[in-house]
Amino acid sequence: EDFRLLGFDRMDGRPPAVRSLMVNTRKVERGALLVRGLKTASEFELSFELTPISVLGHAGGILVLEGLGGNWMPGCLFLAGGTSLECIVGESGSGSEARCVAPKEAGLPLKRPSNVRVRLFGSTFIVQVDGRTVCVVQGVSQRQSGADGSVADLWISGSTRPGADATIASVHYKVRHSAEIIPVVSSAVPRVTRAPTSRI
Repeated sequence: EDFRLLGFDRMDGRPPAVRSLMVNTRKVERGALLVRGLKTASEFELSFELTPISVLGHAGGILVLEGLGGNWMPGCLFLAGGTSLECIVGESGSGSEARCVAPKEAGLPLKRPSNVRVRLFGSTFIVQVDGRTVCVVQGVSQRQSGADGSVADLWISGSTRPGADATIASVHYKVRHSAEIIPVVSSAVPRVTRAPTSRI
């Protein structure tokens, strides 16, 4: 099934199980378009290697998979004044988006790569750093996420948001198919929240 890794549709018409979107290390910069027209899925994992270089006084964008209408499927940024992650699914700024916010103590170390995994399985939105779950949001609807087989563009930082002072590498998008097992979420999670009711 090597054709999956190249981004081609499966022979049964489903999207590829894994798509490698970027391999080499790249500096985060605003408005850098990596991939256009990526086919999304209602259950997915977006993983990447992230190395913060310095702390900024404002929020800094990292990576956004943006669909029509501005839906983030998902998008991630550093919170202002630190390297804690905030990841979002849904229309950013609408009030109905799901925000997974890691606590300050879960910030990424400077000048050292960390492996980040952003997952939406069922109605559970999970962010993990180096295998440790840093936040969980439950009750996310498919209509909120927008990741329903439509297409989206992958941006570094985002199309308009200022970028974080960081580098990024090894970006992969994985689709969860019915035969796969949903991983068990550790009970030692700093923050578990509920998604707001969708306004769509």
